[in-house]
Amino acid sequence: MECRKTKEQTAYPIFYDVEPTNVRSQSGAVGKAFAKQEYEEILGWNRLVPIKVNILGWRIYHNWMPLRTNLVNKGIDVPSVLCPFCLNSEESSDHVFGACGVAARVWNNICKWLDLPLILDFSVLGILIWLDTLSVNSKKQKLIHGIILSAWWIIWWARNEVVFQPEVSRKDLIFDSLRIYSFSWITNRDGKNTISWTEWLKNPLLVM
Repeated sequence: MECRKTKEQTAYPIFYDVEPTNVRSQSGAVGKAFAKQEYEEILGWNRLVPIKVNILGWRIYHNWMPLRTNLVNKGIDVPSVLCPFCLNSEESSDHVFGACGVAARVWNNICKWLDLPLILDFSVLGILIWLDTLSVNSKKQKLIHGIILSAWWIIWWARNEVVFQPEVSRKDLIFDSLRIYSFSWITNRDGKNTISWTEWLKNPLLVM
């Protein structure tokens, strides 16, 4: 919030109908709200990826995407609330961008590619907390952040193909597409980055 940045004031959310113990221990819905407020700064704005990718990341973080459960909550009739990838769980931000088997494979492949600890919490907030806890310098963290945003973009693109163009769906190629698009976006926006495609495929963190 602006008051936190310009006047160094502290802003706290107000909760109704919550247990006092949740407020004292910052657990449950209260803890989740405080964590979300804190990790807004980590989400931030990443100059290594296009504006559209940053905006999508912000919308995903705040659950402002036109997902099936969100449409139903707005009173819009949809044929199904199930995730179009797996058809097993309701389509929410945390599911389609993380916990769904299709998305989870992408995150596991990213961890193996970059030689990083596996993500244990595939929720949107959980992925950002994972990023914040990595023992890497700020430059590497910014690169990983750019890859996370790129992954969300490619997952959304693949999801829309499944919904609107099922005959050309390429959900099994999400990770390959991620590496291609993120390489193009990040290397073209970082004038000091001379990493080659071969180095990128191996592990871009090794040359930073």
